[in-house]
Amino acid sequence: MSCATVPTPAHHPLSRITPTLLCVVLALSVLGCDTSIQPYKDSSDQFSLFGRIDVTSPGDTSQVRVTRLRDGVPSGANAKDELRARLTNVERQTASEMPVRLDSVEDRAVYNMVVPNDLLLDTPYELSVEDEVSGQTARTIFRTPAGPPVVEAPNAVTTCLDPEVGAQQPRPFRVRVSTRGTDELSELRVIYFAIGQRFTIRTLERVYQQQEVTDSVDVIIRPQQDLACVQYRSLTPCPAGRPAPIPDAILLEVASSNRGWPGPDYVSGNLEVRASPELSTVEKGFGAVFSSARTSRLLRVGGEAPTCDVIEP
Repeated sequence: MSCATVPTPAHHPLSRITPTLLCVVLALSVLGCDTSIQPYKDSSDQFSLFGRIDVTSPGDTSQVRVTRLRDGVPSGANAKDELRARLTNVERQTASEMPVRLDSVEDRAVYNMVVPNDLLLDTPYELSVEDEVSGQTARTIFRTPAGPPVVEAPNAVTTCLDPEVGAQQPRPFRVRVSTRGTDELSELRVIYFAIGQRFTIRTLERVYQQQEVTDSVDVIIRPQQDLACVQYRSLTPCPAGRPAPIPDAILLEVASSNRGWPGPDYVSGNLEVRASPELSTVEKGFGAVFSSARTSRLLRVGGEAPTCDVIEP
């Protein structure tokens, strides 16, 4: 859940894409949610590919969605298609065949490539797919991140008496995120466990909008503001001067990516990517395939501070 609609950052190179461009919306969830695609006409393209490969996931594999294009228009999976996928380590020139599985998602047939998560760090890979009957192919190259980001945050978040609302409220706190070398910050989510529920606040777009993001960035987390949005179902702006629930714990989820990541303008959390054909890194197709490495930090909430000091960005 986001508290507001965040404007596109002016400084990021992807922001040059105008709203009038026809976009392809490719959605993939770790639970296998369906891919929604707005078609465009380009008969030279054969496939759309989308997926995120998490090299730090406890699971063994990730899924990359493969959608056939027939006369430039995305179509459902056909059980008669004979698709062959291959993953190649570009530096070592070693290749492995990847299973292509016919799955059913919401009563719709889809194809998913099954890609191993245990890829080498800071290494370029090529992922390709071929129709063995027609010989049509598409491929994309991505680079795995150098490693998960380093997160510096307090071990505990205290509460304070906020005179404006007349109640104890969780204090804002500062988080420093450092990525490695050429990696980019590709995910920042704050998950609050409060009133018996779990609330997810995605802050990545907000961070990119508010500052120039380098390999080290400071982020101010404001639990009261985030949870007031949730409590009062407010979108723009979050209500001021209203009490918010005090969380039992706060979980930070941070990830970094390298080449192949579409960028913050087209990423909502870690489940959805919007990419136009003009931005696509897929040859003879469109879409985005990228790798990520993530870090999680669980912060406890407890203890009281006498005043609610203002923390400036």
